[in-house]
Amino acid sequence: MDTLVIFDRVLVPWDRVFIHGDDRLSMRLFSESGFHVHCGHQVLCRYISKLEFTLGVILYMAEALDKSTLPATIEKVTEVIVHLETLKSLLIASEEGASLDRFGSMLPDRKPLWTSNVIFPKIYPRMMEIIQLLGGSNIIMIPSKRDFGGPSRPDLDKYLRGSGVNAASKTALFRLAWELSSSGFGGRQTLYERFFFGDTSVVVNRLHHAYTDKEMYMNKVKAFLGEQVE
Repeated sequence: MDTLVIFDRVLVPWDRVFIHGDDRLSMRLFSESGFHVHCGHQVLCRYISKLEFTLGVILYMAEALDKSTLPATIEKVTEVIVHLETLKSLLIASEEGASLDRFGSMLPDRKPLWTSNVIFPKIYPRMMEIIQLLGGSNIIMIPSKRDFGGPSRPDLDKYLRGSGVNAASKTALFRLAWELSSSGFGGRQTLYERFFFGDTSVVVNRLHHAYTDKEMYMNKVKAFLGEQVE
């Protein structure tokens, strides 16, 4: 949980202080240590795990609702698969393009990582929307565990069962879908992913400035047009 913690009466021993009163050195720590690159690699692994879990939820929902073979469902599921495979490809590209930094540490290629940072905040809200569209009212009308322990159990077992899944299991699945996509927790997660690495302009600028191949691509066009390329 991201939290604001205020320490107003704390003794920090000087031998534990790395940077004090030097903004320039603090900025260099992030730019020269590869902090954002290593962090970006870890975050991309998280993106992939989160999307794999989301895909599993969507596939199970489609199966429980007996909608797996419908064209509209196939289109939605395929959309999630495309995003998942794109992120997995970016992870491989970052690792294949890794090189040693000046400290002797292996540093992943930052361009695929920055690309994933631009993509995921845009696609995650869409993945949650797909859960909502696929689930419909099933995500809203969810009995509690207490209901299954009361006199309504026979009716719940009869009317809330899914395709190849009993009512209790189907209810647990759609409770999960609710928590993931529509609850207060789910809303917080969506906002969290939108701004994990900062405002959109910050993330986009980071990729734009890290993309050092722009001149090379322009020169290819200039050469094709017969212009002199320096």
